[in-house]
Amino acid sequence: MSGFIKSGYPDDGAYDVATNADNVRTNLQNLREMFAQGAGAPGFDIPVSGGMTYSGGNLTGVLMQESTANAAADTPSRAAGARYYIRQTLTYTSGNLTKVRYEISYDSGSTYVNWVDLAGNSYQNLTYNANGLESVIWGAS
Repeated sequence: MSGFIKSGYPDDGAYDVATNADNVRTNLQNLREMFAQGAGAPGFDIPVSGGMTYSGGNLTGVLMQESTANAAADTPSRAAGARYYIRQTLTYTSGNLTKVRYEISYDSGSTYVNWVDLAGNSYQNLTYNANGLESVIWGAS
């Protein structure tokens, strides 16, 4: 999925039942992904071992894993036991957090793909001024 919410669904006048059902499921999955990226999604944990990585005193990575109970409750729509993992990679310049990359795995962390919006952006780019954080802009890199 790795996408954003698509508006216009369900619309019984424009789409058949199967199309509406598929797109509602996709939108629900995308909502779950968005909440998880904000580290506020029920059913996603940051594990004690390997959940956070540090370099030079800076947090450089966060791994969120879907709980096994949550994954088991959703097995009709995916392979049994497959858990979703979400990974954030943080980059610093001169001690300031300047970039956050978002990735998602649908196969318990075996492979990851960029978690993107409709424009293909998977990075948050942070800029600073003399007063501190100035902006957070989504970008393709």
